[in-house]
Amino acid sequence: MKMIKNNNEKRIYMKKGNILILIILLILSGILGYNINSKIKSNTNVKKESVKNMNNGDLVQQEKTLPKKEEREVYDILGKSNKLTTNQWKAMEQWRSDVVKLSKENKEEVYTNGYNKEKMVALTFDDGPDSNITPKIVETLTQYNVNGNFFFIGEKVWKYPSVVEKAYKEGNLVLSHSYNHVELNKLSEGKIKNEMEKGEEEIFNIIGKKPSLIRPPYGAIDKNVIEAAKSEGNKIILWSIDTLDWSQMEKENIQKNIIDNLRPGEIILMHSNEDKIATLEALPDIIMAIKEKGYEIVTLDKLLNVEAYK
Repeated sequence: MKMIKNNNEKRIYMKKGNILILIILLILSGILGYNINSKIKSNTNVKKESVKNMNNGDLVQQEKTLPKKEEREVYDILGKSNKLTTNQWKAMEQWRSDVVKLSKENKEEVYTNGYNKEKMVALTFDDGPDSNITPKIVETLTQYNVNGNFFFIGEKVWKYPSVVEKAYKEGNLVLSHSYNHVELNKLSEGKIKNEMEKGEEEIFNIIGKKPSLIRPPYGAIDKNVIEAAKSEGNKIILWSIDTLDWSQMEKENIQKNIIDNLRPGEIILMHSNEDKIATLEALPDIIMAIKEKGYEIVTLDKLLNVEAYK
């Protein structure tokens, strides 16, 4: 009986011992589990914080690298001719004042000049193409390793397709000067759009692209022309320097109007039609003088940071 009692006591002690060990193990596992979870949470928080910091860093970096929209000062339009009468000058001064005002009010739609910080300018040529002057101007630009911007009249484009194609293939912009070279501000909305569309279509038939930059003939614009251009996906390009090569057809005066007035972002108006021999003769000296002043001659899409074609 004593042995049985002793054996029973041993079993009880063993059970108690096992229970005690189990309790100790449970306590230890709880402590370890807490520490592990704490570490996991801590690491997770660190990772989250790291991601958060990285994201914040990325955002800060992104904000730093996003280009800021540069302000564009609208210049007064410059250029003189001693061949204009007093009344002609008064009319021109009034026109210049009016279009500068319109450009200031519609900066994303009407451009008289480009941005003012970088020393870049654009040479533009109206009223072509023809069989003589336009091809020679293209050749001169190529010879001096620069590109120009040709605003061609639609009804002339189909007559001289090889000239248009050559101008385009040499890296120049081929743009619209309307179809019939009429004052758009004297037309109805429908006729304004028709002039724009027909001019673009003639260019498209040759180069396979429709221009999105248009120069209304004579710079004749008003709010109706601006709205029509906008609805057609076009931007209006005027000028900040008028060489007046159509008035005072003298090489020296054409050069003087450019070189004496040069500012960053200039859009320079010249012509490339049949009687502009003086413009052609002046062009090499104009290009060299512009470069000597530290300016780069560029196309309008680069000068204005816009798309040239649709």
